[in-house]
Amino acid sequence: MFAEQMLMKMQRIVSGLTLNISASSWHVVLEFASRTCRRSS
Repeated sequence: MFAEQMLMKMQRIVSGLTLNISASSWHVVLEFASRTCRRSS
């Protein structure tokens, strides 16, 4: 039972980290795209 609870906590932490990483990477990609567009125009 205790092991299952720990596993669920780990899964939640991992899913939260992946969500945060994906969100930050999207922000970086959008920033880079806007900069390149400004530079070309």
